[in-house]
Amino acid sequence: MSHEIEKIAPELLADLQQRLLQAEGHIQALTQVVKHLTAALEVHHGLDAEGLAQSLQTLPWPDGPHKPAAQQMVQQLAAELADARQYRLYKLLHDKYGLDVDLEGAR
Repeated sequence: MSHEIEKIAPELLADLQQRLLQAEGHIQALTQVVKHLTAALEVHHGLDAEGLAQSLQTLPWPDGPHKPAAQQMVQQLAAELADARQYRLYKLLHDKYGLDVDLEGAR
């Protein structure tokens, strides 16, 4: 396999690497947008984010080589949203009621 890879022109490998980095950047950007929109909907419009996370984790996924990665990403996103929700709660308790909570540990 490595011999076959060595035959590929270095420009093609560089192009492929650039495309992969670009795709990863797009995925990271979309993930941040989803997290911020979800938090805003939860805070300002009463979105049931826990219910949303549960329903996302039970979505039926079409079979394919991407399925495990997609399911893992949804689980990771749900966990990050839960962490952010907990952080906002701890921050509220600290700011509004003066309770000494470990905000760094909550993140």
